Amino acid sequence: MGQEMLRFPVHPRLQRLIVEGERRGVGEAAAALAALVAEGDISDSARTRLGGTGSRAGATEGADLLERLDRFQQARAARFAGDRLRGLGVDGRAAEAAELARRQLAAALRREGSVKRLTNPDVIDEALAMATLAAFPDRVMRRRSPGSNPGAPGFGRVADVGPLPPDDLLCAVDVEERTAAAARGGNRAVRVRLAVGIRPGGYSTSHPTS
Repeated sequence: MGQEMLRFPVHPRLQRLIVEGERRGVGEAAAALAALVAEGDISDSARTRLGGTGSRAGATEGADLLERLDRFQQARAARFAGDRLRGLGVDGRAAEAAELARRQLAAALRREGSVKRLTNPDVIDEALAMATLAAFPDRVMRRRSPGSNPGAPGFGRVADVGPLPPDDLLCAVDVEERTAAAARGGNRAVRVRLAVGIRPGGYSTSHPTS
């Protein structure tokens, strides 16, 4: 595993994400996902709505990493044309930096014909979620039910996370530790900036066959 990971010049967690994605048949998408995490937010803060068909809907605000990948892939398909970027709420310079990183990572992927590549969008999302979980197994979170007491027994650290992704279980990828002053001001000590929704027992851990 270590030798496989060393092919990719990124943080070990992101190396693990790509290797697991490659194993599950979504190496190209996993490389793009890792590039987005490594390069930071591609959202244009001046835009509040997404454009184009096939978007995961809503607004650019949110922590859904797969939604961010969806917009990045649409921007790539449009060759980062200015009008399309504005419609997607994507910052051109940030997206181009992520594209350079993606190309570097994709160049190191295995190219053997025996590597299975998935094409079904839902199955790809499931494989990417599991690859992300493999890289961040210590970052699993559960949404609190409305009105629950975070100080009650059974609760661990409590974090702020937006409405997206909407899943009850999340794998947090980008986490911001707030200052003590911010925490005293009523904010949670931790804010989740990027996450992927996961489902317990919903995904196979074996190599995909279809």
